[in-house]
Amino acid sequence: MIPATLLSRIPGCAPDRPPREVSVLAGGGQLNRCLAVSTDEGRFVLRLRVAAGIRPGADPRQELRCHLAAAALGIAPAILDAADDGSWMLLDHVDAPVWREADLHRPERLEALGRRLSRLHEASPADVHKLDVGAIVEGQVAIIRRRNPAADPWLQGLRTRAAQVVDSIARHEVPAVLCHGDLTVANFIGPEPVMVDWEYARRADPVYDIACLLSYYPSVEGNLDRLLAAAGLGDADSRERLLLYRDLFEVFNTLWLVAQGEQHGDPAGLVRRPSAQ
Repeated sequence: MIPATLLSRIPGCAPDRPPREVSVLAGGGQLNRCLAVSTDEGRFVLRLRVAAGIRPGADPRQELRCHLAAAALGIAPAILDAADDGSWMLLDHVDAPVWREADLHRPERLEALGRRLSRLHEASPADVHKLDVGAIVEGQVAIIRRRNPAADPWLQGLRTRAAQVVDSIARHEVPAVLCHGDLTVANFIGPEPVMVDWEYARRADPVYDIACLLSYYPSVEGNLDRLLAAAGLGDADSRERLLLYRDLFEVFNTLWLVAQGEQHGDPAGLVRRPSAQ
């Protein structure tokens, strides 16, 4: 389960000294596998890239840089060792439960998440790329086209919509900060959440993370004021930008679902909806 070349990188292990226990953690999809490893010297998590594949917006090297920056802030597990290309990372194990969707409806948890995001968004590491909306959209479009060339008219509608949103976003001059980019509850561990899976992290507008969370969990809308206040994003300009990024995530998520074969056609009528202005 663990390549022999990596065993000696795990404290307490060697080719002739196997771990006491290894278990597969949930998550990772088809490209990554996360293993919980127990040895005489502690508990660790080994994150392995197990399959090559194209995921627009994801980059193992960028993931490593973003995770290191977040770990320095105490927001991500410490990286004990890693490949330069990000193909594997050895992490400190966080002994706390993973969040469930119900945690987002507990005021103290939502405020804790907002505070974490505020802290994260203080960072803007120069070696982390800025969000490239065009590259993500075109990457998903290329995947879908290879499978179904007849989807071109529908795809063009989504490309146009994304470009309109980007033009509207450009009117706001906001410094790009470190954003996680994939705020599902499966990536939050513990009451003051430590965040894992930095695969889609980039420098972006801080409201980008809030828009991502709302795209997954629309029910958070009822407590949005509380979340925005805790994240330091309760001002009118942040709310205006948030509307734009929520529109953008509808495009991202629709393209992703179609590219993954989980959705067909244009069931939501997204290409006919006007972009937020």
